[in-house]
Amino acid sequence: MKLVPHKIVNKDGKPCIEVKIKDAKPKVFSPEKVNATILIKIKENVRHSLGRKSIKDAIVTVVAIAYGFDSKGGKKNILVFDLSGGT
Repeated sequence: MKLVPHKIVNKDGKPCIEVKIKDAKPKVFSPEKVNATILIKIKENVRHSLGRKSIKDAIVTVVAIAYGFDSKGGKKNILVFDLSGGT
């Protein structure tokens, strides 16, 4: 959380991102909303780059591996967000 430029807050037992835009009241976004917003923006950029009115099909791949983060067997929640270009 020290490396994230936004505040991470607990909303209904789920980690969410709190963002303050200019002088407006802070908004809280779920990881799903952030992911959906990024994918929509990527889709718009690709559509614009290809000069098409719409994009119907796309393939999105994400690889995430978490290991050894707790050797004592306790329960932990982790958040992985990987939107890299290589698999």
